[in-house]
Amino acid sequence: MRALSYLEINTFCILIILLLFSCHMGNGDTRPNARFFRGLLISLIVYALLDMLCGLQENHVIHPAPWVVEIMNVLFFYSAATVSFLGFLYAECEFGGTWFHDRRKWFLFSLPMLIQLITIPLSLYGKFYFYIDRLGRYTKGPLYPLLLVLCYSYLMVIGVRSMYAVFQKANYAHRSEYLSIASLVVFPLITGVIQALNTGISIACMGATLACVQVFVNLQQAQITIDPLTQINNRTKMLHYLDKCISRQKSGGDRKLAVYMIDINDFKQINDQHGHLEGDAALIFLSEVLKQVASRFKGLISRFGGDEFFVVLEARDDAEVEQFRQELLDALDAYNASSGKPYKLSIGMGLAYYAPALTIPDLIDAADQALYRDKQRYKHSKKGRSYFH
Repeated sequence: MRALSYLEINTFCILIILLLFSCHMGNGDTRPNARFFRGLLISLIVYALLDMLCGLQENHVIHPAPWVVEIMNVLFFYSAATVSFLGFLYAECEFGGTWFHDRRKWFLFSLPMLIQLITIPLSLYGKFYFYIDRLGRYTKGPLYPLLLVLCYSYLMVIGVRSMYAVFQKANYAHRSEYLSIASLVVFPLITGVIQALNTGISIACMGATLACVQVFVNLQQAQITIDPLTQINNRTKMLHYLDKCISRQKSGGDRKLAVYMIDINDFKQINDQHGHLEGDAALIFLSEVLKQVASRFKGLISRFGGDEFFVVLEARDDAEVEQFRQELLDALDAYNASSGKPYKLSIGMGLAYYAPALTIPDLIDAADQALYRDKQRYKHSKKGRSYFH
């Protein structure tokens, strides 16, 4: 029964990984992180094949010579170490690691891997990690826990770094990517330890495969930067663009960085009274007006979610920021005069400027607070235009 489990689980994992590898190869990505991820997938296939062979041997389905069993187990632990190391290198690329051209740091970070490459085959004779007895049975040695620590040290480093990065406000734009990296740790670490302590159970490959699927899905989502309804940039694109703008500000940029948060006044009433298709039409029209007006300014527009839109402007001065606001309101007035709609489309606008030490969440919160104040003024005036100071 266990032999069948090894065969089914590892075969299923290999098929999933091959599918991921095929899809990832098709995107033509040649960046270092993409190469490391593909290397991770290849090493995981090798790991699954060796895990299956070792499981079949342990359950007496195949009966290779003892020296063949020794080679199989050495290669199995080599592949496990390689999977962990390549996962670490992929994560370092995603973290923007700058040490790849530093030979000393390469040696330092490769040390656990080098120790395993040297000591794993020696263990067959010293019997400290594991050994194969006269009957060809795999047997754990007294230092087997140390081997696990060496192998999973890379995953533990990834986990600590990714969770630390997730809770840093400065990394707000990349939080989803860091959560994706954290998934490289959870499933493999839990399932790997369970299988290491219970040799007859085959679940480590499944945990690693689930982690790779999660990373692949997040990679695909990160590449989708267009909102499907309005066909303008989505929230992910905006956050990454804003992150780059802030980096330019910190480097001494000569433009002012301003953000507008915009939403449609009485949008719920449009949906309730005229239907959701009309609500969608209002969103699409506003996005078209934003594109038209923003084309004359240096910046980026995006749909933030629901009826909320974001505009990131790198303006010469305050007058240019105000000019954008006025041109947008004038364009909406022209639309209302000619649309023939049973309602007037009006917007609320909240403005915030970047200042040193502000993070992306700070800017978004400041714009959101300004939008709230503008909405309160609209509710009192009901004039259909946006006024704020």
